[in-house]
Amino acid sequence: MDADESVRRPEETGAAPETGTEPAGESGVVDTDFIYEKIKQRPLNRKKLARRTAITACMAVLFGAIACMVFLLLEPFFSNLMSPKSTVRTISFPEETQREEMKPEDMIADDSEFASSVANEAAQAAASAVAAQQAANSVDVSQVEALVRQILTERSTEISDYTRTYNLLKSIAGEAEKSVVVVTGITSDYDWFNDAYETSGRVSGVILADNGEKQLILCPLKAVKGTDRIRVTFCDGSQHTAEPVAEDSLCGLVVLGVKNAELSQETLSSIGACSLGSSAASDLSGTPVISIGAPNGQPGTISCGIITGNAPNPDITDTKLRLFTTDIYGSTASSGVLIDLGGKVVGITDTGYNPADMRNMLSAIGITELKPLIEKLSNGEKRSYFGVHGSDVTQAAHEEQDIPYGAYVRRTEMDSPAMEAGIQSGDIITMFAGTEINDYGGLCAAVLSASPGSAVRVKLLRMSMSGGYEEITVTATIGQI
Repeated sequence: MDADESVRRPEETGAAPETGTEPAGESGVVDTDFIYEKIKQRPLNRKKLARRTAITACMAVLFGAIACMVFLLLEPFFSNLMSPKSTVRTISFPEETQREEMKPEDMIADDSEFASSVANEAAQAAASAVAAQQAANSVDVSQVEALVRQILTERSTEISDYTRTYNLLKSIAGEAEKSVVVVTGITSDYDWFNDAYETSGRVSGVILADNGEKQLILCPLKAVKGTDRIRVTFCDGSQHTAEPVAEDSLCGLVVLGVKNAELSQETLSSIGACSLGSSAASDLSGTPVISIGAPNGQPGTISCGIITGNAPNPDITDTKLRLFTTDIYGSTASSGVLIDLGGKVVGITDTGYNPADMRNMLSAIGITELKPLIEKLSNGEKRSYFGVHGSDVTQAAHEEQDIPYGAYVRRTEMDSPAMEAGIQSGDIITMFAGTEINDYGGLCAAVLSASPGSAVRVKLLRMSMSGGYEEITVTATIGQI
């Protein structure tokens, strides 16, 4: 038997092939049709997909909203925990009921050092005279007394009144200058050769208060408007960056803030907020004042003089200010404040309202009329805007022309809330937002206290065709500056 015949085929033994395939059919061909499958794509349910997408989007929005709320609620807590901040205090400047001012006679009433020096000089002169008389062996007591009396009289009349007065004025100004700062507005630009350079303008400002977080500084708006950065120099020479807190473009004032965290303890101990006095007296003529800051346009200078009288009130929208003049010769670029002999601020220097023939006369705006405004700015609040220029109804006009008391409207600003409410020239406003108005100052105060965006009812009297006054009520929406 051959070797090939000794090997049995699978068909002969009846066993399946070792390859693991199925046995062949009758035709001897292996059936492999069962391993072929037709894969069909699952039909797309658009409605179900849209529903799932919407649910996913809603859950994402809900989760984002919850995350934002949790962050807003917990962020101040963790921020304060990681870096505690000082509490910001609300600033207020109440008006004084009585002006406290040092009288001229009080300025020379107690000067023990000067009196002691005069007494010492007199004693030395008397001792010299006695020694001379003793040397001559003829002591004349009457001559010594006459010499002492002469020395005291001469010193009193020639030196004491003049020197002591100005020394005291200098000391008052020196103490008040702790609150005076130099504000520099810096602007960067390029010249024709594309080289960078900086321009700056300097004015004097005054520290109003410390709100616990910042030193609040009042200064003219023109010095910092449109500048790239603001630098403040304190009385100790330290310089720091300031940021605007709030501004009033109508009166041209701005309140700046310098963070206390950036100031050293030496600076904090050497500076101090000013003390606001009062300018409410009916007649301030003859009141001694000291101008500190930059009365001649150069920061760090002082001048002394008296208030000479009241100037015409500036015509400013929604504002009634008191402007008074002094006998101090200043610069047209002067800035700073006026203080009384008690060291309290009674006016903010402003020569912008001077007549053409008195450009160098130092004028100031009364601090009493400015207190509500600077209090609002110090707390970072926007100024309300109504858009009225007005005046008081005088007693003569009331009695002779039978004009009712109230705020007389001379004109309204174009497209202002007052004009849009239908208020016209010649109207007399008698009530504003529930507050009775008796004069233009009362209207300005009511407008300043109103909230921007609020709708207020305004009662006014308007001349009718019959010649009498007709009461009209309008509604105005307060704007903001």
